[in-house]
Amino acid sequence: ALATGLLFGAGPAVQATSPDLVDSLKEGSTGATTNTAARHMRSALVVAEIALAFVLLVASGLLMRSVFKLLDVDPGFDATNVLTAGLPISEGQHPDPVELNAYLRSISAAVESLPGVRNTAMTSALPLQGWGYGVGYSIAGRELLNQVDRRPVFFKMVSPSYFDALGIKLLAGRVLSDNDVAGAPPVTVINESLARREFPGEDPLGHRILVQEIVPGKTEFGRQIAWEIVGVIAGEKINGLGDEISTGMYVSNQQSPTYGINLVVRASLPPQSLRQALRAAIDRVNKDQALSDIRPLEQIVDQSMLANRVTSTVFNAFAFLAVLLAAVGIYGVISHTAAQRTHEMGIRAALGASAGHLRKLIFLGGIRLALIGLPLGLIGSFAAARTLSSMLYGIGTTDWLTIGVVTAVLSTVAALASFLPARRMT
Repeated sequence: ALATGLLFGAGPAVQATSPDLVDSLKEGSTGATTNTAARHMRSALVVAEIALAFVLLVASGLLMRSVFKLLDVDPGFDATNVLTAGLPISEGQHPDPVELNAYLRSISAAVESLPGVRNTAMTSALPLQGWGYGVGYSIAGRELLNQVDRRPVFFKMVSPSYFDALGIKLLAGRVLSDNDVAGAPPVTVINESLARREFPGEDPLGHRILVQEIVPGKTEFGRQIAWEIVGVIAGEKINGLGDEISTGMYVSNQQSPTYGINLVVRASLPPQSLRQALRAAIDRVNKDQALSDIRPLEQIVDQSMLANRVTSTVFNAFAFLAVLLAAVGIYGVISHTAAQRTHEMGIRAALGASAGHLRKLIFLGGIRLALIGLPLGLIGSFAAARTLSSMLYGIGTTDWLTIGVVTAVLSTVAALASFLPARRMT
């Protein structure tokens, strides 16, 4: 603010203390009272304000449309009346994976017995909260790739009830079942993204995915396991509502145990009312079992959009200020110019010019600035849109609807800011 005040205050100050008397006399003789260079500078600043307002309005418009698109997107699951919580469990508490799974089943049974609870499930990663585990894979029967060359997928360990609890749509085959236990043939359910990538135009059911075993509680991999594909589900959003590319597989936590587990509870009543009952149910199994980050799934969905909403709000605020500055700038320049042309307008009127003609003359002076600033802003908006491309969802960087609305808004603002001083002057 200080730099701006000094920069734009120094010019007029120097000009006022060092007048060019010859130019002033010449200008006075023609009826003008302002320096041509100063008038051009004011006009250039107004053009810059209009161009900047155009860029900011387009950016905020794109972000707002992107947020609206995200609000309408299907996350791949039903978050209504679902409560989630973390279950921190250490390897020291349950060193035997078989005993760990038995313990988790007892917790699920205790919670599911609560009034109002319809279903419970366990998962190594909650929806929209990232991959959890990532593994390299290879397709059995094809060229066997080494670990370095394998493409990654997310690897979720879930209880068989996970898909029903979240209302995830089954597209082919079956979901995991209670019969998929340790010692039974290892099976997996994949999402449609992985099915499209690896099995275009063919049925993925029956194929096997080769993945190294994730050793429970260890930061290491074990033997290679061939997981048979028994089902394909619709795409559950993994990294956020705008996630379109995450590919992955789901296996039963009975066949691939994990200590990093989360509880999912679907109820027939608002999930917040279950907090105390949930704590009491788990206490009946183990009073020392901690619960972390208890929150409704709908809250997770809302938080996944927080960054988009904050960015959109910030851009909206700047865009509003830019429009306000542009309007004030146009109004100020046209008013100042019109006031300085009072003598000229009087002469024109005395020579027979109508009020409408004089009004049009002043009005066009402001519109001319807008017609220069809008194309410059359009060029700048293309660069801004490309910069924001990673933050947009469901719309292209060249969105002519947004550009058309912004053009109409700024044109209207410029027209009003030009018309008011023209009307007052005439």
